[in-house]
Amino acid sequence: MSCKVAPSLLLLSSLLSLPVAPALAQETHDWIWAAPKVASPLPLVRLTPGEAKNICLRHSAGTSVSGFSNATISPPDIATVTVDGEYLSLTAKSAGMATVTVDAAGGKKVSAAIIVEAMPLAEFSYSPPAGKEPKQVFVAGSFNGWNPAKDALKKEADGVYRIKIPSQPGKQQYKFVVDGEWMTDPANANVNESDHGNSVIDVKGEMTGKFEWAYVPAGAPGAGAQGGFHAITTGASEVLPDTVSIILNNELLEKDSIKRDGASQTFSINVPAAKWLGENYVTVLGRTNDGRLGGANFPVTFENAQRSPRDEVIYFAFTDRFFDGNALINKPSDDPRIVPLTNYHGGDWPGITKKIEEGYFDTLGVTTLWISPVNKNTQKVEQESVGAGRYFTSYHGYWPISFTETNEQYGSMEDLQNLVKTAHQHKIAVLIDFVSNHVHEDHPLFKANKKIATPLFLPDGERNIRKYDAHPITTWFDSFLPDINYDGNPEAIPTVVNSAEYWIRQTNADGFRHDAVKHVPLQFWRALTNHVDEQFLGKEGRFIYQVGETISGYSTVAEYVGPDLLTGQFDFPTYFKLEGALARGNGQMSDLAQAIRSAQSSYAPASIMSTLLGNHDVVRFMAFADGDIKDGLSDKDIQEIAFSANTPKVDHPLSYKKLQLAFAYLSALPSPPTLYYGDEVGMTGAGDPDNRRPMQWDGWDENQKATHDLVAKLNHARAASVALRRGTIQILHESDERLVIARIAPEQVVLIALNRRPKDTMLALTLPSYWGDAPNLVELVQSGIQGTLKSRSLTLEGADYSFGIWSIGR
Repeated sequence: MSCKVAPSLLLLSSLLSLPVAPALAQETHDWIWAAPKVASPLPLVRLTPGEAKNICLRHSAGTSVSGFSNATISPPDIATVTVDGEYLSLTAKSAGMATVTVDAAGGKKVSAAIIVEAMPLAEFSYSPPAGKEPKQVFVAGSFNGWNPAKDALKKEADGVYRIKIPSQPGKQQYKFVVDGEWMTDPANANVNESDHGNSVIDVKGEMTGKFEWAYVPAGAPGAGAQGGFHAITTGASEVLPDTVSIILNNELLEKDSIKRDGASQTFSINVPAAKWLGENYVTVLGRTNDGRLGGANFPVTFENAQRSPRDEVIYFAFTDRFFDGNALINKPSDDPRIVPLTNYHGGDWPGITKKIEEGYFDTLGVTTLWISPVNKNTQKVEQESVGAGRYFTSYHGYWPISFTETNEQYGSMEDLQNLVKTAHQHKIAVLIDFVSNHVHEDHPLFKANKKIATPLFLPDGERNIRKYDAHPITTWFDSFLPDINYDGNPEAIPTVVNSAEYWIRQTNADGFRHDAVKHVPLQFWRALTNHVDEQFLGKEGRFIYQVGETISGYSTVAEYVGPDLLTGQFDFPTYFKLEGALARGNGQMSDLAQAIRSAQSSYAPASIMSTLLGNHDVVRFMAFADGDIKDGLSDKDIQEIAFSANTPKVDHPLSYKKLQLAFAYLSALPSPPTLYYGDEVGMTGAGDPDNRRPMQWDGWDENQKATHDLVAKLNHARAASVALRRGTIQILHESDERLVIARIAPEQVVLIALNRRPKDTMLALTLPSYWGDAPNLVELVQSGIQGTLKSRSLTLEGADYSFGIWSIGR
């Protein structure tokens, strides 16, 4: 098994007219991101006994792909390890912790840490109704990425179907899939009606061998000049110093490099300061005197680190609905079956460029623009073959008919190149939305070879349209959008991969937002990343950020991210928690704390995920916050609202406070936040396409202007704070109504307090003793909360839907 895809990618045939474009004539380094110091920090690997896992070693010994061999593990009885090409293969044998070291080319060695731990079991049972014996019963939930065909219940002697599945402890949502039909558990009355009507099970127990590590800022007792790592244990437990292992940037440190602060549980790394320059990744491992195991990954970054996608604030300028900069190219459909919601509105690349030049994004604190797909689209009017059968144009850009031509409704290639050039002059990166799952039926690829697509009809004669869960790789999005069959057509992967390179070469853009990731097979993402790395990271030292869209659970989202896959994905699981706690109001603030933990345990340290409040595929945050979209409505009901005379409008000023609090939460997370155009002024909208209204450029009321200005303050505060952009995260307090978070970098600690409900005294808490005393708070952004700090005693007072962000003065 290898990270590489053989054979080398080929140029396309003359039929497709897709040469690989030469690089643009450009000034030196006329792009945003350079190759990182540590291109592939290896994650802390968690396994259960008997579980096997492959870890891609690409770039772990440098930015170029290196040969790997001779894997060793210490102690040897925890797992078996082998090296196969660029993969480290692990199979867990027994509970414990270990370090693995692999020889790399050039005499280098790279190391990773593993913990083998038992997990509690979630138990499920299904009793079919009398006379209705099912053929298959599966359970799908948050514990298996909502996979409807992974975990089958087995029929036992009493006629009941049962299964036990290892799961994280805590509340897990699920449904049964009985002969293809999704249903709640008829024997479980605990149903979350507001969140897709899922059944809820509370998995009891704690993973064996677990305790927490926390990062300690520099200057705190025992932390050292680069900070330190503190073991948090309970009761009489304490970490055994001799068991502590530390891996810095994939290098296992000698024991004498680890310094303990007296008899405390704080440890620091004693290595030359030069090793810490820029961005670093640290893995800490240890065992307590009562046998518990604990490990964690930490980013440790100093201010002189080069710019990275994790520093960014991303803004999705949905091209057609953003701003009309050239009315001469407008060609809306005059078909009487088209309504304004489904027609072109005239937004284009000259319009986005104009807003860059006017400084709109600079003022807002946006540093990366995501724009709609750039390929030429069909100008046909199409009728959806499922749903209400309405007619649409291709205003959104997702119906491509060319790999090289631009969408003339958005502008020319020169217009697109000028957009990127102008953005770069403002130090703004550009991501191109890339469609790899499908083409329009008029695309030359499909017209020349109908077999390039997966079959439209299933074996039983049913059309395979929007079977997103049952047939995720082969389903068509509509009858006129052939799904590319990568498995059955060797030429398909190089064809589409070369198209991706073509757009980077032609435009000098900085990366991609990838559409419908889980509907494209993994071999495509490996081939694309291999090619992008070879062409840009390896040859030019240029980093291409690839962020994907997968609307699923944490584990499924994480499957497509890695050194051989995408850089990151949009964190939709966290989005749904945010929507529940702050927009719908049916979740708790503690759910947001759990989202942080789930992301930490699911996503590798090198992944650059992106958090969001919504996008063009989901209901606008304000429509939920204002109560226009009620719990329990189906997707069909929500879309009908979009086409009704009663579309959402904002009636309640408090809804803006909810939105502002949600933006503050995004600012607190260690991921680049993504803004959907118009959210910064509280635009509302029901389902697609009502959530794609034209951008509101004027007529803002006082609440909209206040929201815009507050979002700008949050973005600029993030840009100015290494802790907010790169620091590790620690939850200091969580409850149903309140959440207090710390972001910690070696030279700075930032506190973020979020309050959902009013109280005279919001909260009083004591900061960790291993931080030492802190004399005062320095306000960064504040909305309705006052904070005071004496020594380590923090008191917060605030109104409902309020927040505050402070750095701790030292």
